[in-house]
Amino acid sequence: MKIKYTLTEVAPKVFHVVVDDSYNLAMLFCRAQEFYESPYKEIRGKHFTLLQFMEIYSKRCGRSSFTYAEDWAGFNVPGKAIEELFSEPIIDFNHYDKTIYEIHKKIGISDYYLIGSVPKDKKTIEHETAHAFYTIDKSYKKTALKLVNNLPKTLSLKIEKHLKAIGYSDKTMKDELHAYILTEPKMLKDEIKFNKKEIVQLKEANKLFRDNFNAVVDKSAQK
Repeated sequence: MKIKYTLTEVAPKVFHVVVDDSYNLAMLFCRAQEFYESPYKEIRGKHFTLLQFMEIYSKRCGRSSFTYAEDWAGFNVPGKAIEELFSEPIIDFNHYDKTIYEIHKKIGISDYYLIGSVPKDKKTIEHETAHAFYTIDKSYKKTALKLVNNLPKTLSLKIEKHLKAIGYSDKTMKDELHAYILTEPKMLKDEIKFNKKEIVQLKEANKLFRDNFNAVVDKSAQK
């Protein structure tokens, strides 16, 4: 089976894969994404079969079925993680692995960042691009980390608790805090019980993260 995709360099060393349907997108990224940042210690950084992952995910997400493609709309993986993943043979190598490896070889370097979405999903693309900048651009990450560390404690703890509940690991929590505050303030307000003061704090934090993000977008556009 041939997975149809487009690959575009959207910023220096940031490559965007677009797949028309959400299922093929999710399965294309699944192994690499979970190898990089899975919340499950049996999976993250390990060579696992998809059946092993599907069983663990189905049991621990509380729905007793494999809902991965429904749960996740966008993906982001550093090139070095993909390189490490394929440094050893994959037992249950399939056409999705073949395609993600093909993309990796096509890019031709290891210090890149790969993001994935379906077409025209602007919010998801922006969210995943923020993750890419966080890894690729040292100045961006420095400012983003400073903003995360300066978040009011109660606001930060409430968002962190929510992100853990929906499947994020401690390993990438600061990166996720920055990306969600930047791109998903409405979703956070809808799903977390903030008081009035915290809603104002979230709005203020969003503006600061937005200024940092826009500065890198503007810089990338000039290159």
